[in-house]
Amino acid sequence: MDCPLCKSKNPDNAKFCCECGLRLDLRTGPLQEFTEAAVRKEVDLALAKYTIEEKTAEFNITEAVTNRLLGWAKIFGSLVGVLIVLAGFLGVKGLLDIERDTKEGIAKEADQIKKDIAAEEEHVKELASKDAEIRAQYTTLESNLPKHEQVAKELERVENEITGKISLLNAKVGDQLDKIQGKVTELAARFQPLPSPKGTPPFHLRLDTVITPQLVTEIEKAGKLVFQITGDTGSPANSDAQRLVAQQMTNDFDRPIPDRPAFLYILGNLVFFNGEASQYYDQFYGPYVHYPGPIFAIPGNHDGDPIENSVPSLDAFMRNFCAVGQSLHRTPEAGGTARTAMVQPYCYWTLETPFATVVGLYTNVPVVGEIDPVQQEWFTQELKSAPGGKALLVCLHHSPYSFDPQHSGSRAMADAIAHAIQASRRVPNMILSSSVFNYQRIERKLNRIALPLMNVGNGGYHRLHKMKVEAGTVDPNNQAQLVAFDDQMHGYLTLTIDKDTISGIITLVDDRGTISQKDKFSYSARALYLEDGEDISF
Repeated sequence: MDCPLCKSKNPDNAKFCCECGLRLDLRTGPLQEFTEAAVRKEVDLALAKYTIEEKTAEFNITEAVTNRLLGWAKIFGSLVGVLIVLAGFLGVKGLLDIERDTKEGIAKEADQIKKDIAAEEEHVKELASKDAEIRAQYTTLESNLPKHEQVAKELERVENEITGKISLLNAKVGDQLDKIQGKVTELAARFQPLPSPKGTPPFHLRLDTVITPQLVTEIEKAGKLVFQITGDTGSPANSDAQRLVAQQMTNDFDRPIPDRPAFLYILGNLVFFNGEASQYYDQFYGPYVHYPGPIFAIPGNHDGDPIENSVPSLDAFMRNFCAVGQSLHRTPEAGGTARTAMVQPYCYWTLETPFATVVGLYTNVPVVGEIDPVQQEWFTQELKSAPGGKALLVCLHHSPYSFDPQHSGSRAMADAIAHAIQASRRVPNMILSSSVFNYQRIERKLNRIALPLMNVGNGGYHRLHKMKVEAGTVDPNNQAQLVAFDDQMHGYLTLTIDKDTISGIITLVDDRGTISQKDKFSYSARALYLEDGEDISF
């Protein structure tokens, strides 16, 4: 074995050089002991002086020391050998050089460890400072929270107060506009000449010529007729209410056939404000595009009030509802919908059904309504000739009675009805109208008979007429009593008629499409007649 220091030859099993006395196994002995002792000393001093308690620093320091010691352990054996080999080849390194370099390396590592510990201490101080700052901010926000909550509540209160005042102001403005519009209409409206009849007198239409024979058989088998009725359905400003009501009426067709409505009857004012043909799609065909049943109607004052003299009164209404004698067809106003023109015989007419006779009047354009002598005579004859085995309903647009402050009732229409009853001796079982934009059920005592008068004017017109009286109010001038009303929501009336009873209920729909029902009632369906010598007055 050659000595790495003096190059002398030595036996293979020699532990020391025969010339210089160097221990031939450099991995053990003084060099190793010296190196390990120096490392332990420096590491112990560094760790004792710079150990900190925070977990973040402990982790980083431990990692740094461990990594460096592992690195030294891995390369230690080969490092000494490399140094000795280099010394042998270059003749530069001796034992003193190796000792010096080792101390310098350990010192450098100790310095680096000190720097790492100092950096971690600064990081911990920085985190502690930020933590204190965040806690201070949180304390400040927490102390200010009650003030902010108080301000929010006050803002909410002010907002509600302002909203309430705006709503009240809008209502007052709406009332004033109604009064102004009513005065303007009253001054401008005049009786309009009626169009030529499309059918022949007495202008009757049988239900079984419009609906299928199978449905008629089902109605007769069930022993009752169910249908829907409403009015003032058109709305030039906002059709949302009309569409919501139409959707719910359509949903009623999901019921079993005995309770399924057979048709819809509209009490006038289908198209605001002048019955224009250009508005029929938006205010009639569009909203009822999915309604599966037939739709009958009588015109209201807005349907018959022409916007210009060149357009005859009721021109669009007659084209879309009075197509009797013509083959089934769609009018230009229907657009792309499937609904065909209705085949009513005239603007005033009578619908014959298995359980009821429905007489429909046209009360023209004047603000209180007007019936000419020809129609008045026809009306009287219809009451007189109505079958005694069925209920008798009279429909007109202008309401003979109303408890609202905007329109009130029409004395002219009350007189026309009283005249027909007096002359025919037949008393209707129910009178239905819609000139007031809300729902009212009124009873008028005619001697021994309590005659129900229904105003169903909440079918879709965007602004409803508000009431200023309570249910149960009696008109001292005629003893008519307001039994029930609703002036908050749009809706429709459903009537069920059998041989003995007329029962009904009002379905109301709010602006979100939620429905409610109220005012369930029933009246006799038996024929009512004046006794000999009995007189009535409205």
